[in-house]
Amino acid sequence: MKYRYYFDRYRQNLCYDDEYIYSYDTIVGKITDDKIDKVYWNVGGRTTSPTTSKHLNYASQQLGKPISLYSIANPIKLDI
Repeated sequence: MKYRYYFDRYRQNLCYDDEYIYSYDTIVGKITDDKIDKVYWNVGGRTTSPTTSKHLNYASQQLGKPISLYSIANPIKLDI
């Protein structure tokens, strides 16, 4: 398992490793060299939530990387 880093805010529910951003243990963002790609997720039939958006925006701000505008409309699907 990769080491996860925790943000000062949302410490219990938001973290990241070298590749991904996790909200409540669900991968919601993929970190690249210059941006964050929004990742498609589905938990209990939900594919978006205000909390996840808040978490992604906060992670983007803290990591100094913008969220890819393309991935907001077209989230990437991971084969993990």
